[in-house]
Amino acid sequence: MFRSFELDKMLYVHPTFLGCWYRDAYSTARHLLQAQLVGHVLKDIGLVVIIVRVKNITPGNFDPSDGGVFARVRFICYAFSPALNSILKGKVDSIHPDRLTVSCLGLPVVTIPRTLFPAETVYHPEKKSFVWAKKAPLYFEIKQDDEVKFTVAELTYDSGRPIALLDIRTDQPKTEAAAMTVVGDIHSTSMGKIFFTETAILTCNFGQDRFCYVALFKFI
Repeated sequence: MFRSFELDKMLYVHPTFLGCWYRDAYSTARHLLQAQLVGHVLKDIGLVVIIVRVKNITPGNFDPSDGGVFARVRFICYAFSPALNSILKGKVDSIHPDRLTVSCLGLPVVTIPRTLFPAETVYHPEKKSFVWAKKAPLYFEIKQDDEVKFTVAELTYDSGRPIALLDIRTDQPKTEAAAMTVVGDIHSTSMGKIFFTETAILTCNFGQDRFCYVALFKFI
């Protein structure tokens, strides 16, 4: 889910940063990129989590209006970039008769529509929860604050509804701020509520030798 990207960006350096820029342009560029990009969604890339390093800086022109400078910067960043059909997990934020919403790794709200639930799902308005049976007599209930596992059914970027506008003078089309919309699916086998984790120690005897295996089982 976390991928490395190498990007180019026209960076504007405000006059207040010029002293730092001339002493150490690479560190200053990384600081400015961190402030502008980390925590924001970039179109067709994902949620930027860290600027790893600045690879190259090509000096540009002065801005005659305030004395700042432009520079083309090539840098490497890590971004949370989910792919279709990938498996994620998150915490249920809210439950509605036709959907539930999930928070996941700082992403904008993930929506799981009821149409992508198991067919036998029933909504309980008094409990504000969804219930369905996988194998009789067992049944499963999802309510607020539960952890769920889901697959990514739809992933779109809407640059017309940006969540964080960058300075228009410093933007490049491929680093355009955007809103990322994720639709989840819990209809598939093994998707849905995550219950608990147990550690089991299995001891096997083979003649005089004993072998211990520690296995981690997750019940879903």
